[in-house]
Amino acid sequence: EAFQSAGYETVGVSNNCWITGEFGFDRGFDRFRKGWQYIQSTVDTGAIVRAHGLSERLTAFREQLFEGNPAVTLANVAYERYLCDDDGAARTTEWVEQWLTNRQSSTDSDGRPFFLFCNYIEPHIKYDPPREFAEQFLSPSAVDEATQLRQDPRAFDVGDYSLTDRECELLRGLYRGEMAYVDSQIDRLRESLQATGEWENTIFVILGDHGENIGEYGFFGHQYNLYQ
Repeated sequence: EAFQSAGYETVGVSNNCWITGEFGFDRGFDRFRKGWQYIQSTVDTGAIVRAHGLSERLTAFREQLFEGNPAVTLANVAYERYLCDDDGAARTTEWVEQWLTNRQSSTDSDGRPFFLFCNYIEPHIKYDPPREFAEQFLSPSAVDEATQLRQDPRAFDVGDYSLTDRECELLRGLYRGEMAYVDSQIDRLRESLQATGEWENTIFVILGDHGENIGEYGFFGHQYNLYQ
């Protein structure tokens, strides 16, 4: 909102279904793109993405199916659930690349500076990086073993199941693979800014909102604990 009021073009791209207009995070953006939707729609299917368990997902799907175009809602749910080969990072990067290219050749921006917010979600459970990135940190057989491990922080934190030290280390390998994958996407953003002549005049900020426990302090994930 501060950038918009200062005359900047403001664009937000979120792959995090909690960072969305449903919770007010689209305020101040001229354009806000939801990365979990194949077809951008005013119907925010984030509630379906956030749902845990089949029953909760079906309830959210039923509630949202007829809010807008049912075919579009169905296509977006199918894309997020079955067709997306990552958590949206590659498609988001491609969209930003195209946006920068179009902006360079368009007169609509009228020389205005821009503020771009781009949120990647990959370094979150479920850890499932592209295999070539996982194999930077784990052997091929270890990747196969790691991807079969249960990843359920709620159940782990209340003692429904446990992880051995070896299993935690395998999951850390997947997590590092996720970080490396996002790192590669951030590098593509840098290259796009350079290619469109924006790099030298851009402040490029990278930040995270939390870390992850993978067995540390007896916890898994990040939602349910705070320690100093």
